[in-house]
Amino acid sequence: MEISNWEREILQQGLNYSLKLAQAFLTLLDQELAKERDPGLKLIGKRKRTPYTLFGPLKVERRLYQDEKGHFLFLLDETLGVLVQREMEFSPNKIR
Repeated sequence: MEISNWEREILQQGLNYSLKLAQAFLTLLDQELAKERDPGLKLIGKRKRTPYTLFGPLKVERRLYQDEKGHFLFLLDETLGVLVQREMEFSPNKIR
């Protein structure tokens, strides 16, 4: 670490830590949602996504379900209020 860049280095380390913390939180939340899901939802598998957060790009693996009518959904996305779009962003104002 160069002493002249100490602020930038600390900021980068903080952002990296925040990404790891966010990833762990979302993984645990997805696990809890899987345990509490409606019995009519069939687990199809997991899908990866990399939304952009305030901390930077966040690699997330979330469970994909199919309901009794054949519609596909991600409980994690619905819980966080994420709109389905190509470039997904998590916004702190959308969390319920």
